[in-house]
Amino acid sequence: MRYYSILTMLLLSGLLLVPTCHANGNQDAISEMGNNTPFTISIEPPQDPVAGEFFTIRGATNLPLGDTIQIEIYSIAFRHANPGGPELIESTPYEGRTRIITDANGDHVWSFDINTTALKPDEYLIRVYSLRYGDGIHSVTDTALFNLIPGGVRNPSSERENETPSQDVTDSTPPPVKTIPETHPAPLTIGIPITAVAMMILIEIYRRSTVNL
Repeated sequence: MRYYSILTMLLLSGLLLVPTCHANGNQDAISEMGNNTPFTISIEPPQDPVAGEFFTIRGATNLPLGDTIQIEIYSIAFRHANPGGPELIESTPYEGRTRIITDANGDHVWSFDINTTALKPDEYLIRVYSLRYGDGIHSVTDTALFNLIPGGVRNPSSERENETPSQDVTDSTPPPVKTIPETHPAPLTIGIPITAVAMMILIEIYRRSTVNL
């Protein structure tokens, strides 16, 4: 009878301890959430990269420093069969992980480098989520889209604007023509012969007058 009494007391003690443990676990989760404030994560709108380039995606979060973020990138297609949104067409995503760090302002941020050489030109869906809460009750996730542009087609208009004109352009303006002025001989002065004739006449008159004397 004594053994039955001891066994009953042990069972009652165990039943009393179980609710206490659950209460402590819930209290820890609430405290970690920061006064019931839910955790969030966001992705900055990414720029459209050119195929073959490295580019960085980044975002902000209020998750604890050092937590791990899962990044998954899917090729997507918008189809009439799925009017509600993008349809995943690749079962194996491009994926990786990164950790939460602080920036210069002390905010919690994350970033991840993507090597697009493993991707083909297409539209892609980025999905990031917390490994700790991503698939649980406190789901912490975000998505964004970007287009992977084929190489050599980024901003063709700006490339034309930046082109420098060739230095070998031939000037179509004809060279100036040198005009040589025409030379005309100066007209002979008729005053000299007249004077000479007059002098000869005077000399002849003077000579005759002298002879007559």
